[in-house]
Amino acid sequence: ARVEVGEGLWIDAVPDEWEAPLVTPNADPWVGGVKVDPAAVGLPLDGIEAPLAAAWYVAPLASHPAQPWPLTIANTFGWAPGTSAEVWVADYGSQSWLSAGPAVVSEDGTELTGATLSVFGTVLLFEADTP
Repeated sequence: ARVEVGEGLWIDAVPDEWEAPLVTPNADPWVGGVKVDPAAVGLPLDGIEAPLAAAWYVAPLASHPAQPWPLTIANTFGWAPGTSAEVWVADYGSQSWLSAGPAVVSEDGTELTGATLSVFGTVLLFEADTP
């Protein structure tokens, strides 16, 4: 099911493939999030210098789907169809940033697709054609 986890960010979730976080191993599947001001993320970007276009906190933190789940991002940036932007996610377990892959603006210009989420954490969308 497509779930909006923060303004302008959707995840194609598969509840049977959801892995509960270590702190709540018997939890029922759930996912949620909130869009945040990119300037307020407050996490070190470990050498990534590209400007942020958007950011979301996705929970439960450190939960992993069995297979990466596709992301859809609203193109509120005015980027042209075919434009590519990079998506990264914070893996709090390894204390590192993981590439979620490129997100490409659809032919009708309304959304970006192609990136996938392998862990729940802070999701960053960098400005088009960066990192």
